[in-house]
Amino acid sequence: MYVFSGRLRLIVGEDDVVPERRGCAEFDTTTRHRFGGDGASGAEIITVFGPLGFAPHLRYGGEPD
Repeated sequence: MYVFSGRLRLIVGEDDVVPERRGCAEFDTTTRHRFGGDGASGAEIITVFGPLGFAPHLRYGGEPD
């Protein structure tokens, strides 16, 4: 998942992160998860799905503006 603009709240299992503009997250989609706006603004995102169970971890990264 890559965030083009805005802020997004992402919950994957017990992890709760807020990827911002130019931030990204990669996680196993078989783990219970949800995402949506952070309540303060909207967000533009793109998601890419790989093979089932391809990434059994949460990895978050981003660059400051």
